[in-house]
Amino acid sequence: MRLKKRSRNLQNHKMKSREDRISLEALLKRSWPALLFGVLFCVGLSLLIFQFATHGTFRVTDETAAVSAEEHVDATRRLLDGVPVEEEDVNRRVMSVMIDNTPDAYPLAGPAHARLVIEAPVEGGITRLLVMLDAASELAHIGPVRSARPYFVEWASAIEAVYAHVGGSPDGLQLIREIENFRNLDEFSNPYRFERDAGRFAPHNVFTSMEELSYFADLVEWETSVFTPWAYSEEVESGDVMSVNIPYGGPFSVGWEYDAETKEYLRRQGGRIQKDEDGTEVRVQNVVVLLTSATVLDDVGRLNMRTKGEGAVAVFRDGRQIAGTWSREAGEWIRFEDMEGNAIPLAPGKTWISVVTSKSMFPE
Repeated sequence: MRLKKRSRNLQNHKMKSREDRISLEALLKRSWPALLFGVLFCVGLSLLIFQFATHGTFRVTDETAAVSAEEHVDATRRLLDGVPVEEEDVNRRVMSVMIDNTPDAYPLAGPAHARLVIEAPVEGGITRLLVMLDAASELAHIGPVRSARPYFVEWASAIEAVYAHVGGSPDGLQLIREIENFRNLDEFSNPYRFERDAGRFAPHNVFTSMEELSYFADLVEWETSVFTPWAYSEEVESGDVMSVNIPYGGPFSVGWEYDAETKEYLRRQGGRIQKDEDGTEVRVQNVVVLLTSATVLDDVGRLNMRTKGEGAVAVFRDGRQIAGTWSREAGEWIRFEDMEGNAIPLAPGKTWISVVTSKSMFPE
């Protein structure tokens, strides 16, 4: 009898153990998400506590650091031009287009509507324009689009801009291949994002639009452009420097006239008021003349302009001239500082940078 009772007890114990295992398995199946979250939370919290104990602070993401590192970054101003905007418009994607600037290419389409333009010489004393627009623009005709040059590639890369062009010099194309994650849009490999204007002669007949640029950027998932913006100030201290002359030479020489009523600079090139093909005059709030050096790369006369290091700069706003220096390190955007080393505040609005290699505008 005692043996039978022990056998029944053993059987009951086995059945209870099996039921307990089944209950535990069911509980685990129902509760594994919560348990996994708890484990991950504990591990993550432990890592944060360890990092705080060893470094004295918690890390922020690279994106946060890039935007918050500079004291003059304002969350209410558009990065590209300092104009107050809604939060979602602060750092929209920047679109840049390499545009012709020869008399045969006139009238141009885009410079008068750009938020930022960088003008610099190429071969033969000709100047070319890097026209930068905010992704919110709906400009339907931009051009004529021309070929890439290495220094324009570096400027576009520094501001994380989409760079639209038609082919390029050997050095320009090589640099595009070397820059990691460069936002390249070449007409040679993406002809459907461009069009040939039947009313223009080649090579001054290639145009694009914001719709096509945005379509391609969305397709390859190029997101917003993040960079350290310039300092901006709406404070006006009117001056008496009413004109700025930039001696590029011949039809490329530039004159800016300050309009005290509108607080804008009106552009003339070759002695004529420069207008877009839609009749819009080129007017900006800031004119920047940047001095650098250049070397000739080949028998064609193609140039390479120094975009890194530092040099003299003259900033014109509100009828005033502010002397200072520009500086840029690899991968960064250009900085402007006055003679005391303070950031030069630009007027919110459009800016035109003319890059020169002659010291005639910068007396010792």
